[in-house]
Amino acid sequence: MKTLSAIYRGGLAISATVIASLLLMVQVSTADIPDRHSSHLSGMYEVSQSSDPAFPLGQGREWFLDFGEGTTTGNLSGTVAVSLRENPNVKVRIMVWQYYPDRRILVIGNQTAQGAPAAVASAIWSVQSQSSDLHLARNNQTIVLQPASRNDY
Repeated sequence: MKTLSAIYRGGLAISATVIASLLLMVQVSTADIPDRHSSHLSGMYEVSQSSDPAFPLGQGREWFLDFGEGTTTGNLSGTVAVSLRENPNVKVRIMVWQYYPDRRILVIGNQTAQGAPAAVASAIWSVQSQSSDLHLARNNQTIVLQPASRNDY
């Protein structure tokens, strides 16, 4: 029969194990929570700056990219509505996107191309977040995407 002190010491060992396990779980679960500087694609963005010929800006020309729910639902790919607004005309093109969070790479492409059974990449950018903006870069070209407000579109 165990003495009260043996049970107490055994209880402490179990408690220490439980506490260590809980601390480990807390560390793992907080590591899964993205920091505010991580790159998330969701909703409508407006191109506020661009030196990339894929999104040329000019007088009366505005670009919007709508990723829908994007990566907030855990998806790392989907469709994006790319809109060019040259008042009063608006052109919309549905494209596909794939995001590689481990490398912070975003690929946007055509859903199909002549003779190709799968999507074809139009451009591959590295992605950096600064505040709520997304900065896309390839070669020496950059694009700054800002979350669009309801008044913008």
